[in-house]
Amino acid sequence: MSLATKRKPSPEATNHNPKAQKTSPHLFEHSDSLIIYRVLCCSENHHFDHPNQVDFFDVPRLFLGDSKASNLRGNNPIRDTEKYLKEHTEISLYRIKVYSCDAYHDSIQGQFQTLRAPLHPMSPEMLRFFYILDEDGHEADHESEDIIILCKDLQQEIGKVINTQPKRISTTDGSVQRETVVNRLYSHLRRGDSLDARSDSQMARFFAIMEAVFKNDYGVADGLFSNGYVSGNHLAKLFRPNETIVTNHGGHPRAYTLDSWPEWRSDSLILPCATWSFDGQFYRETEEIEIAWPLEDGEMPIATLSAYPLRFDEKMEQRLINRGGTFWRYSVGQYVSYVPSLPAVETNASKLRYMIDSKTFQHVHSTAIEANTRVYLSKDAHSAECPPDQQFQILLPATIPGFGFHDKKWISLSVENIQEITWNEEAFKHLVLKSTKKELIKALVAKHTAAGDSNDVIEGKGNGLILLLHGGPGTGKTLTAESVAELTRRPLYRVTCGDIGTNAEEVERYLESVLYLGTIWQCVVLLDEADVFLEERTQQDLQRNALVSVFLRVLEYYSGILILTSNRIGTFDEAFKSRVQLTLHYPDLDESSRRRIWSNFITRIHHTNPHAKADQILEKIDELAKFELNGREIRNNLRTSILLAEFRGHPLQYSHLMDVIDVSNEFMQYLRDIHGHTASEWAKSQRIRQV
Repeated sequence: MSLATKRKPSPEATNHNPKAQKTSPHLFEHSDSLIIYRVLCCSENHHFDHPNQVDFFDVPRLFLGDSKASNLRGNNPIRDTEKYLKEHTEISLYRIKVYSCDAYHDSIQGQFQTLRAPLHPMSPEMLRFFYILDEDGHEADHESEDIIILCKDLQQEIGKVINTQPKRISTTDGSVQRETVVNRLYSHLRRGDSLDARSDSQMARFFAIMEAVFKNDYGVADGLFSNGYVSGNHLAKLFRPNETIVTNHGGHPRAYTLDSWPEWRSDSLILPCATWSFDGQFYRETEEIEIAWPLEDGEMPIATLSAYPLRFDEKMEQRLINRGGTFWRYSVGQYVSYVPSLPAVETNASKLRYMIDSKTFQHVHSTAIEANTRVYLSKDAHSAECPPDQQFQILLPATIPGFGFHDKKWISLSVENIQEITWNEEAFKHLVLKSTKKELIKALVAKHTAAGDSNDVIEGKGNGLILLLHGGPGTGKTLTAESVAELTRRPLYRVTCGDIGTNAEEVERYLESVLYLGTIWQCVVLLDEADVFLEERTQQDLQRNALVSVFLRVLEYYSGILILTSNRIGTFDEAFKSRVQLTLHYPDLDESSRRRIWSNFITRIHHTNPHAKADQILEKIDELAKFELNGREIRNNLRTSILLAEFRGHPLQYSHLMDVIDVSNEFMQYLRDIHGHTASEWAKSQRIRQV
């Protein structure tokens, strides 16, 4: 049988295949599953007689016997699509797959068979009928697809999920609105709780359609995210409302809750976020976080973005939980130890002590922000022992204000560097001081700590414990104050004359602020080298008289522990006698005292520097004790010896100490030769203090 005998009647006459059945909505299981297959033909050559647009209920193709003149079509044409949709009001959404007749013909060009050409000449338009198919062509591939949502209720339900109500979603539309819909639906579909919305049959079918229509786009995103990477095209798909994101704030990770869907502004993705801040109370704070895509093209690790979802960093989540627990624990106010990431240059200390008291910080640094505009955590939740929930804990700040007692400044403390204080209660035991004096100090401090109301007839007066320690430099006065603070587990607030100044009004304001903080924080206040305030008043020096009077007045109403140290007790003003509960004299160190101090320092080195030849040094302790050094000089010589040993690359030994002491003594002997006396001898001759 020839190819000509197998050819069917001309399909062009009816615009559909003879196999076509009567169109019926019952062809579809669900009206919401309606797919309209739309064929477009724009060619003016072989297809000049084709309609520009025809809709079908099935996938279009060419059939057995069709020629190059045949139009791409399905078996079931839709005569009037608009009328059909109006008649079937149960249809809430449908899909349109768009096909190109010209593109399909190009794809099967090689499958046409050539018939015997006529003997007489024919026009080019007629030649296209001499190329036919000897079998059905393959189903056509659509070039684009649209989703049309007719039902307003469904539009509103979608709006509840993605905060926008699309009526038409196209695979070829490059608009921001289309990208917004596609990206937000992806993010929602990848949520674990999105299954709740799928219980609605219409929404379930809509979600299924989106997955099918955008499976390639969504598949690329799935592949990137599963490997921890993201590209610029899929950046917005990363984020979804009510999830936790992490950004960097002042060098610290900071967590936020994404309040709503992200939006593009120019070339940046804007994330509307909220978190918890603290001003003595916890309050909710909103902020917009900007992500500028750093690459023109390509991919980058998600965790390197300026902000990224916490779900991509499990270790970070646990870190934030731990940090939030620490913040909650210390938010009520506490005296803490702090290990700065970079030790302060001026202190050269690896551990510093701070007072955390946000209410006092806010009182001292009042701002113009109206507190009544903030949304605060409830009082019941704030006073609870544990945070409201783990999410709240994750969102707590990375830093908290703390007052440093070494520099008298408020700074932001990194919460992760805060530690509990390890109190050195052995310090008081190692204090080189006559046992009866130590017992007196301990008794007075213990009694004051346990005492309640004042015995003074005037309310507010006489509550404080004031100790005066006098003696030469390096005899243990400052160490006594430090030991008392350790023994009582209280902050040591040390103040010097250089901190206070000499103007009477400024002195009064400064002292009042110091003693105010000393009271609310229950500090041991140390006024070191307080000679200028203790000197006897004279008729000639009115400025100094004013300082002494101010000092006496301020002390009268202080209720805490105040320790004064002086090198010049010989000029002591009589008015202080009744205000000081205990005055202790610290004589210059004798050989026995120096031996104990050397022993304390060397024993400590044995624990902190195991390579040091501490036993060898202890054997020579009697030799070391003969050098007339005060406690501070012993400490300084020992520290210098350690540095010298490190520089030489040797463990610390006795010879290093001797090298340092020899150099130090050479200078002291030089001063003695010039002045004709030592500092202690001069102080005695001037009746400043007894040696």
